[in-house]
Amino acid sequence: MKGVKKFKTMRAAGIDFLHRPGNLEHTIVLLHGIGGRATSFAQVLHHWPEGAQILAWDCPGYGKSSAVVEAAPTPFSYAKALVEALDELKIQSVDVMGQSLGALFAGSFATHFPERLRRLALMCPALGYQTRPSVMIPIALAKRIEDHETEGPVAFAASRASRLVHAGDGKPEVVKLIETTMATIGSAAHKQAVYALAQGDLIREAESWQKPVMVIAGADDIITPLSGTERLFSTLRARKRDPNVFEQMSIVGDSGHAVYLEHPTEVASLVASFFATKA
Repeated sequence: MKGVKKFKTMRAAGIDFLHRPGNLEHTIVLLHGIGGRATSFAQVLHHWPEGAQILAWDCPGYGKSSAVVEAAPTPFSYAKALVEALDELKIQSVDVMGQSLGALFAGSFATHFPERLRRLALMCPALGYQTRPSVMIPIALAKRIEDHETEGPVAFAASRASRLVHAGDGKPEVVKLIETTMATIGSAAHKQAVYALAQGDLIREAESWQKPVMVIAGADDIITPLSGTERLFSTLRARKRDPNVFEQMSIVGDSGHAVYLEHPTEVASLVASFFATKA
């Protein structure tokens, strides 16, 4: 994959990371979505200004990363796995960017481990389905699990990759990259991720965050539509917080759900600038 060889790999607490070396006093963690991998961030990393060290994970169960133990995990299961990896690496404080499902994991990290978080960026965030553990997951999500298991990862990816890209006919290389990446995700890991999506509730969690938050949306995202992202931003603006805590929102034009692949230079600049500002 273009750009990947420039970066190193690292493993901690059973989790594999794509690692861009940098200032050990400033660590940024990137959490991909349900159809992504660490390598999905290669182009963003290529355009990211020098400075901080950056860790992009293969989330639990993806690639060679160890799966979480729960059959039906919550976003907290993944946030806890991230903390265990950071503990092994002896990293105490991080900036975190989560894309899509990764935003639910990042949000749980912000809720349950606020002392480990400096700033938070949420890109095309999945809001979650607010399903209680004792309740069956929504029909649409159950169908997604069934389709992945029946069709297999390759056919599943081929049928869905183009929906993540705005005007995908004009961005065939982006669509192909998404399809190739999504095809590597096994059904067991995908099923666990879907259960985490089902039980997530990002809006509720956002009400309590006491850290600066950036929200990024693709103007033409049909997977996590702009209306949902605006609802999240409204919640952030209404939260009770310290006067020094703030939020900001950016909308990237000509972009679908894969905004970071469609416009990696702009995304890298937006998030790097937000994380570079001193708290």
